[in-house]
Amino acid sequence: MRIFKLRFNTPIHIGNGVLTGTSVSICADTLFSALCCEAVKIGKLDALKNGVLVLSDCFPFIDDEYYIPKPMMNLEIAEDVDKKQMRALEFISLSVLGEQIDPEFEKGIVDELWIKTVRQNLDSKGDPFFIASFHFKRGGLYFLTEGQEALMDELVHMLQFTGIGGKRSSGFGKFTYEIADAADFDFSKKSDEYVTLSTCMAKTDELENALVGAKYLLKKRGGYVASFNYADRFLKKRDFYSFASGSVFQNKFEGDIFDVSQNGNHPVWRYAKPLFLAV
Repeated sequence: MRIFKLRFNTPIHIGNGVLTGTSVSICADTLFSALCCEAVKIGKLDALKNGVLVLSDCFPFIDDEYYIPKPMMNLEIAEDVDKKQMRALEFISLSVLGEQIDPEFEKGIVDELWIKTVRQNLDSKGDPFFIASFHFKRGGLYFLTEGQEALMDELVHMLQFTGIGGKRSSGFGKFTYEIADAADFDFSKKSDEYVTLSTCMAKTDELENALVGAKYLLKKRGGYVASFNYADRFLKKRDFYSFASGSVFQNKFEGDIFDVSQNGNHPVWRYAKPLFLAV
């Protein structure tokens, strides 16, 4: 398992349904789609899709401190902590997993990582619109990956110049990166419950077993197909529901890469494989 640590040198916009809003993490399916676009350029889409590849969502990091989504389970907190603070907490540092958590401290550090701005741009007709973005004051975003190392090295090298997220044509989402070992993450540990570090979905024949004792949030995933060969106009992908990262499961599942095309000239792949960490 390796870690790609992305340090952004331009603002980044990660869509959450409205231009004036932006997320602060990138779902694994969005990352995979971006990698697919780079793979098409060099004729290696089939190699990317058909090979064994593990991806996490992209989460914040500071130096060697990695943050993960707050698991959807009862976590140990001090008696005098306001439970509203715990509910509002989106990420926790990996180092406090299994320890007593101070949500005010954790949120304070994460909130200091970036600055959100909303600025006015002009569309192709010269009409104004507003778009939200953020830039990092410290650290950046990281993702975990395993498999197809040579291909991933090639694709991420290309992607840093293309950018990731929305409004890349306006210069958003450019980054530099470094590769680190994932020794801080113990994926060999066994537990009664596991948190998924990737936006994912079980296959049809896995779903019933996966839901036993699960604590999860479903996210509607959509968007437009970023391919000029798909149709003579931009078409939407088929809506797809995924388990949000941070969902907790008693029973692991394999997941899949699903075809979400509709009325187009070729398949459109949505990555939905889980990456489980014992909690």
